[in-house]
Amino acid sequence: MESLAQESFAFGFLSEARITFEERLAICRRLEDTRSIAYCLESLGQIAAHLGDYPQANQHLRECLVLHREIGDRVGMAFALLPLAIVTLYQGDYSIAHSLLEEFRIVIRELGHQRNMARPGSSGDFPQFQFTEHTPISQILSESFAIFKETGNDEGIASKLFALGCIEFSLGNFNDARKSLAESLDLFQHLGNRVMTAAVYNMQGQVEAHQGNYARARAQLEECLLITREIDDHWHLASRLAQLGLILLNQGDIARSRALIEESMQAAQDSGDPRYIAQSLHIHGLLSLYTGDYTTAQNHFNESLHTNREMRIGSTRAYLLADLGLLALQQKNSTMARILVEESLALCLHVGDRWFIPSCLERLGEVSVMQGQPEQAARLWGPRPLCGPPLVRPCHRSSRPSTSNRSPMSGNNLVRNALAPNGTMVKS
Repeated sequence: MESLAQESFAFGFLSEARITFEERLAICRRLEDTRSIAYCLESLGQIAAHLGDYPQANQHLRECLVLHREIGDRVGMAFALLPLAIVTLYQGDYSIAHSLLEEFRIVIRELGHQRNMARPGSSGDFPQFQFTEHTPISQILSESFAIFKETGNDEGIASKLFALGCIEFSLGNFNDARKSLAESLDLFQHLGNRVMTAAVYNMQGQVEAHQGNYARARAQLEECLLITREIDDHWHLASRLAQLGLILLNQGDIARSRALIEESMQAAQDSGDPRYIAQSLHIHGLLSLYTGDYTTAQNHFNESLHTNREMRIGSTRAYLLADLGLLALQQKNSTMARILVEESLALCLHVGDRWFIPSCLERLGEVSVMQGQPEQAARLWGPRPLCGPPLVRPCHRSSRPSTSNRSPMSGNNLVRNALAPNGTMVKS
């Protein structure tokens, strides 16, 4: 039964895999086999995440974590904490996600100390762990893989590499994310796991897009979409069509971008999933904004915002508010633009989305220029360490003046929700 479930998962038969793991979970519960129960819950959590059912994924992974805590399985805790942190990030609960990462830090420190005691002369592939409470989480993530490598099979190792890549990306550590994702891709391709191969290509595309490498992002997202179509993964089709359409929009390929975004809209409607419908509406709004169709952009943004409010996804609402602010800027309504962008910034601060805060400050700077406040704009346009290059420039020029030490930019990091940790894995 376990082999059947794993094969179903690997080849994209997610519903079949879910049923098989649920049957196995029921048997393990009757036998009171705690470790096997935890394993089934972890697998069901990952499947639910791939289906976009984040509340169910969160529930399964939390129960898995509780069981590992009860039996004192620190390795199991580490394995459960990473995907749970990622799912929580995608739900927009940044504060909770960071708490989970801090717990992961503690668990890895303990495991590293135990390894050092057991292997006092270890070196090379098994480095000594010298973590303290001040050790950056990014360092712990990269060094913790030695532990995963010793305790997991190839599938588990590949999954943890993927998780590490996602977390590194969310922290802005792009080079480390590239390395983890590349190693993960090699393993998943070797294992023949096409679901996860597509997921890795998708995440690699996001990493490249956030650094402005749109040609590489396009190639990786094209591969992702090709596999998604081949395995008939209709759960992710709408999201991946929209993401590729967005990259093509950045490259100026309006015709194909429009075709993909419109296909995404249809796929989202067919799925009936409000998350994908909201995402497709948002990106269709961006296409309309880019081409100067402000009325359509306003309608799509408002409809997407309404859906996101119903789902209570705070971070995604923040991105939509910021884009509505940009639309107001293009319409020369600086008062409304300031209200919308300040609301977006407040929401980012509330949910702990540190990544998008620099983009909000960037946009507030443009509002300040339009309102004749260049000094305030200069303060707002300070260092932006977490923010990638602008995505999708609208058809009109930015109000920002060009300076010798600062390139003119539209300040338009429009669709971080479509190409960011919060919007994908799993929307992957």
